Amino acid sequence: MYHKLSLRQEAIKAQMLEQTPRQERMNQLMREGTPEAIAQVERMWQEDANEHKRHQVQIDTELRLHNESRQQQNGLVADVLQSIDEGTILKRLGDYRQLYFYRKSKVIFDLTFLFANRYITDYNDRTKDQMLQAARSGKQNFVEGLQDGQANIEQALYLVSIGQGSLQELREDYEDYIRNHSLTLWSSNHPRYASMENFCKTNNDIEQYQPFLKKMNDEELANLALTLIHQTDFLIEGFLRHLEKTYLEVGGAKERIQLLRHMKRMR
Repeated sequence: MYHKLSLRQEAIKAQMLEQTPRQERMNQLMREGTPEAIAQVERMWQEDANEHKRHQVQIDTELRLHNESRQQQNGLVADVLQSIDEGTILKRLGDYRQLYFYRKSKVIFDLTFLFANRYITDYNDRTKDQMLQAARSGKQNFVEGLQDGQANIEQALYLVSIGQGSLQELREDYEDYIRNHSLTLWSSNHPRYASMENFCKTNNDIEQYQPFLKKMNDEELANLALTLIHQTDFLIEGFLRHLEKTYLEVGGAKERIQLLRHMKRMR
């Protein structure tokens, strides 16, 4: 009766079939005993040694990755066991209202509300509604992602990314306004850029901006909003990297709850 070989057995068979004629060739060259034949045998031995070394390196790498995976899994198990003892299985993200990028997103919304109502007055211009919606979407997605998604890191990653995308759309609207109205987009060589950038870095609440807003024209307000958007985007990137690292280390809520159930059954 014919028995089908497994993939591993097929690989071993192929290797043996490949090695048999090679060994026979080496034996034949040894019997010849000429300098050329001996040199060829030495080359074949060296090739075999190099192949064995490469194969060993591959095995060592796979073993190392396996051990790292086991260590990470063991760490997750220990973390969940501690969570069982403490009664806290879900990871919390803290008070989102203290995060700088959320506070700056509130300033961006208030600035956009002021800017749109002051300078976009054409009844048929949909830009006003689009800018207000993008500013609100950014802020509200941060609220939902950081508050409602506190027990679910995947949800937080998704919604914070959506909010970031909304602010990037808003940035395009401000840049379009500056270009279409023949205004100046402030770059690093603008005489007022450095002071504005430093002010935005250290001030995260609308109350700190209000004394200046009534005096600012559309170019100044647009560049102020753009500076805040760029800084907020940078802060969001750092926060998303932190969430991704946390997710890789402790897993999502579903994984942790499943492991919790498994560990409780084993106790």
